[in-house]
Amino acid sequence: MSPEARTRLIDRFTAACRDDRRVVAAFLGGSLAAGTADDFSDLDLYLITPDADYQDFFGDRQQFMQRLGDPVFCEDFSEFGFDMVLFIYGEGPYGELALAPASNSHHIHGGPYKVLIDKTQMLQSVTFPYYFPPDEEKRRTLRHLIYWFWRDLLLCGKYLARGRVWTAAAYLEDLRRKVVKLAQMHADWQYGGGGYDRVELVLPVSWRARAAETFVALEAGQIAEAARVLTALYLEVAPALARTHGLDYPEALERTVQASVRELLEGAARR
Repeated sequence: MSPEARTRLIDRFTAACRDDRRVVAAFLGGSLAAGTADDFSDLDLYLITPDADYQDFFGDRQQFMQRLGDPVFCEDFSEFGFDMVLFIYGEGPYGELALAPASNSHHIHGGPYKVLIDKTQMLQSVTFPYYFPPDEEKRRTLRHLIYWFWRDLLLCGKYLARGRVWTAAAYLEDLRRKVVKLAQMHADWQYGGGGYDRVELVLPVSWRARAAETFVALEAGQIAEAARVLTALYLEVAPALARTHGLDYPEALERTVQASVRELLEGAARR
């Protein structure tokens, strides 16, 4: 998106918040607030209402978004534990609007922010701490990744043996995502894993080069080899992570799946 179009949307958002009596505060987050934005940065907008007005405003959220322009995509999202509207406007700007009542607004953002509207001075000296998953939640995630890797590997081998390379490739992608999360937990435990979006920021070039070899064509031999590479990458971090964070590593599960899959992968590689 062009910086000019992005700025116009911010200005319209600020004006709409200023004119709406139900909005007491609005601010900008993300890279634009942190001073690290580039031409590809999206908009992270935030809006706070009084508790008594929140349900009324939330019911009008689509109409509010229409006041900012012509959205071609405007959908609710709540998987982070608070209300958001994800948007794309016809002139290019895209991003998300997080909204909350005043009494429950401190968890909707983490990090630096830029005040756009503060009618009651509620944002004065406010700090929005970064959110990091608690250790117990990260241990649950870690256990799931460690155990379910082996089931995905077993199913990848099974579908390769049946000649169903599309299904095998889907399980290969599941394997890769689990290995990426494990590698990131090994490199930076506090974030609790993550998807591909942080790979370049956290994992070394040498690791990424090996993992990149597992993006392969829909061909049985290549999928089989990629599964072996991912298994090697998994074994470099998973047992150590389990020991470090007080989990039992499933050695019997590893032996069972390795024995079952070895012949399947070798047969697929010979095709």
